[in-house]
Amino acid sequence: MKKIYATVLVAAALIATPAMPSEITLGRWCDRMLPNLPRYNRTIEIVISEAHTPIARNSFADGSTNEQILEELGGDLYAVSESPSGDRYRVVASSGDLQLLDGDGIIRTAGRLENTLRDGECR
Repeated sequence: MKKIYATVLVAAALIATPAMPSEITLGRWCDRMLPNLPRYNRTIEIVISEAHTPIARNSFADGSTNEQILEELGGDLYAVSESPSGDRYRVVASSGDLQLLDGDGIIRTAGRLENTLRDGECR
């Protein structure tokens, strides 16, 4: 009887315990690459995967998507793995915006978005 009771308690604890998220979203940003051509706008989402790997997910206005594996460099700086031009992302602590950089420095800054997707956002 004790064995059955213990099994029921363990099962109840597992059901009552909220599931850990499979990934953690660090933020979402709107990157307007070419201000006069909105079809090139993209939403950048940086997440920490279940395997503890930082990933940048890019969703473009034309519906295409891609992912970039990142390397955390510290100080809210992330390098794009195997980037020949040294592409990096830096989260600006004071504003929450995202700087896009390469080996020469800052390219442009993407504005922070809310963490829930809204229709037509960044399009």
